[in-house]
Amino acid sequence: MLTVLLVGMSLSAVVFNAMNKVGGAQEAAQTLHAVTQAQVKAWNGAEWVRQYLLGVGAAEAKKLQPGSTFTFGGSAASGVSAQVVSAVADASGSTLTVNVAASSGGAVSTVQLVYRVEGGAAGGGGTSGPDQVITLSKDLNLSGSVTVNGGKNAVFNVKGNVTLTGSVAGIETVNATGKVTAGGSQAIQTINANDDVSLSNGSYGTVNTLGNVTTSGGTTVVVINANKAVTFAGSSATTINAIGNVTISNGGSKVSNVNTQGSLLTKTSSPIASLLAQGNLTVDGWGGPIQGKVGGTASYNASNKDIKVSVVPGLKVPITPVSAVTVTQTKVDAYDYRSAANYAFDFDAQNRIVVTVNNVASIPNGTYFLGSTVLNGSTVYNYLCTAVDGSGRCTATPVAKICQGYSDQNSCFAGSSKDNWLLNGTTLAPGVVWFKGKLTAGNGIYYNSFIASGDIETSGSHSTTAVNYAGYAKICQNGTFSGLYPSNFCDLSAGKLTPSPAGNIAFLAGGYVNGVFSGGQIKLGASNAVYGSVLAGDTLTTSGSTTIHGYITVANQGSGTSNNWGNSTTINLSNLPSTFTPGDTSTTPSSGGATTVRVLWTRYL
Repeated sequence: MLTVLLVGMSLSAVVFNAMNKVGGAQEAAQTLHAVTQAQVKAWNGAEWVRQYLLGVGAAEAKKLQPGSTFTFGGSAASGVSAQVVSAVADASGSTLTVNVAASSGGAVSTVQLVYRVEGGAAGGGGTSGPDQVITLSKDLNLSGSVTVNGGKNAVFNVKGNVTLTGSVAGIETVNATGKVTAGGSQAIQTINANDDVSLSNGSYGTVNTLGNVTTSGGTTVVVINANKAVTFAGSSATTINAIGNVTISNGGSKVSNVNTQGSLLTKTSSPIASLLAQGNLTVDGWGGPIQGKVGGTASYNASNKDIKVSVVPGLKVPITPVSAVTVTQTKVDAYDYRSAANYAFDFDAQNRIVVTVNNVASIPNGTYFLGSTVLNGSTVYNYLCTAVDGSGRCTATPVAKICQGYSDQNSCFAGSSKDNWLLNGTTLAPGVVWFKGKLTAGNGIYYNSFIASGDIETSGSHSTTAVNYAGYAKICQNGTFSGLYPSNFCDLSAGKLTPSPAGNIAFLAGGYVNGVFSGGQIKLGASNAVYGSVLAGDTLTTSGSTTIHGYITVANQGSGTSNNWGNSTTINLSNLPSTFTPGDTSTTPSSGGATTVRVLWTRYL
């Protein structure tokens, strides 16, 4: 008997030891798997950062500052974040140190990488980087609608508050350094804000804020991440993560998962599949089914057997705080582009129109007068001359005709005065055109990049195509101005356009003189067609039914306090020509060609 007992005890010890080793091996395997997955996700994030830098180009990469964050869309990027910890810019590019962190199954992996970004325009093949479609440096009040077609991961940046009582469509991400208030019919994948977010309608993917979140009406959200409290009275949310308290104040709201470092007060009769709260649970009314744990007290109707919540004193709920949004202040200054202009318009001391020509075939570089001449017994206008008489008539053989009026007998600039340009005609010689002062452009079809040191205003049914967007045939083989083309854009031997950053601009307004800014307001008339990017040094106003095939940048450097858009604007980024890069509007072309992004070194933190 004793022998049998001893043998049995020995066998039991062997079995328990084997079970312990198997369990330990399983835990080790699970831990290793989680760490491995976190590392894989971190390296995926590192590649996404590289692709982003490649996509925006070296000029935009130079604007990144320590603390700048990268936002990744899609389910594959869940739990992945990246932040710039060091940024050093030089003449040929920039060196960026970026920490990429990823989590999986409770494991966290952080990789630090140093990227070297050099070159010019965005390029180097395909890119998964986001489109910085709209960048505004003051508050936005949108009562109309903005639609983006064809934008890949379209981003909407606002340095200030955003109020959307109209609607936006096709925008994936809204970044605001202030509050976000949305009451229209929205469909936005991600909202990032540094202050409170209030949603009364619409459909949203992820809401990240340093402040509070309040929802009502038919609002649906997938994930809410808040550094403060969440009050949910919308239609549905999949997950709420809050450092502050969570209140579900609508009995019909559907919230599946709640994680809070505060307390939960709920009135919903819908199920909460998972609850983790460091504080208390209070169910107002009968309540719906709840599964979870709380660190404080659980107060609910004991007759409701579907509420199964255990109290775990000292429970800690891990929640990663939301990082702050950074929106880079963009400087818009027309004077930075004067040397890049093919035609620069001004008035001389005798109040005569003078045009400085640079890099135009058939016209030697220099300054000319804009005058008239006699052709077949009729006075015709819009010619460049080396000298004019008191009536503005050429006293020598005209050099070239640079504008087509409604007829040969109509001056394109009739009624213009110092710092106030009136452009009326059918078209202008192609190229980058610069004006000192305000430009008012009537209807017509233009293949130009218009830059003015004052304001820009267009009439209805106006069409402007930026030089890079227009392409080789319309710029270099223009039938209206045969042989008159911007030579710095045209490679005749190769039969192709040579893009330059200024050629990506359709309209740019506003400039600094002795450190004082003036102008900068762009007002687009109804039914305008704009093929190129729009940069307003102060504010942008559209009159409705306007389509812009490019990016919008509003710097608010003037007296404007906010951007009020009350009409419809469509931003169409579909089928853009290969010569057009909407985000590259730097003052001078880079000698480095397309952007290159190299990883200099990496390490785990």
